[in-house]
Amino acid sequence: KVIDIPVSVNDGRLYLECFPSNDADTTYIRLMAAVPISSSGASRELKNVKIDFRVNGTRMEAGLKSDDNYFYTFYVPGRLSTGDKVSIGVMADGYPPISASSTVPKGPEFELTRENISNAKLVHKLKIHRNAGESWRYCGVCIRAVRTEKTVYTDPSKKTVLEERMVPVTFYDLKPGYVHITASGRDMILFELGLASSDVTEAQIAIGYANDDRTSMGPEYKTTYFTRYNIEVYAIDNQAYRYLNPETSYVLLSAGLLPPFSSSFNVAGGYGIAGCIGKSESGWLPNLDTARSDGSSAGR
Repeated sequence: KVIDIPVSVNDGRLYLECFPSNDADTTYIRLMAAVPISSSGASRELKNVKIDFRVNGTRMEAGLKSDDNYFYTFYVPGRLSTGDKVSIGVMADGYPPISASSTVPKGPEFELTRENISNAKLVHKLKIHRNAGESWRYCGVCIRAVRTEKTVYTDPSKKTVLEERMVPVTFYDLKPGYVHITASGRDMILFELGLASSDVTEAQIAIGYANDDRTSMGPEYKTTYFTRYNIEVYAIDNQAYRYLNPETSYVLLSAGLLPPFSSSFNVAGGYGIAGCIGKSESGWLPNLDTARSDGSSAGR
């Protein structure tokens, strides 16, 4: 195939990646310098970066979080809501300014059931609803897990200790057409919904299952382990799906090039995407085979 990559050999461009979401209290902006292949020795360090991030026309301050390996990550605190209009403008020395805008969609409606099966797997079955008039046709599912260790001491003078930590989730048995990606620092499964404008799509995702019946004991203590899961479901439009799905750009990948360069997407003056996505979530749920060891009920 002959591919026309929109890169001027005499000029660099800024590369932007941002996925604002409803109910998120922080928006992350990733920025880097894209230099022509003929200028491989050019510096990719960005200087005097100025970010104009606005929500419904109101400017919000962006702070630098990290500059790891020439990827600059900025953060903007502030909770977004469905229908918010987000715009981003970026300037840096030696590069043309870039801009992009998007509107935060509503998160998908979904029903969730789960079941324990053998081979240490926990199956999540989702019925995802798309109402008439909603244009998105793709979904992303992210499952986060928190492991809690509850230690009770035989000495009544010692307080019970609760320690929580995020634990990785391993996906199993993905159906054909499902794509496992990492977006905005989270593992996610992408897939396409039905073609009808108002439809219900059933999805089934199996993850590694943590057995919460295990305890460890000693003369002076007893530690119980239990896990909670939060299932996040994202509404993703066609443009964001093409950006996130590497299978749509397999030709460029085989040539060692980044998929985003196969299209300009919605960043004027540069490369990348700033696309809002809509999020819904189940709230924190325990494993099905055990009650909450801390005595509280599951929920948001």
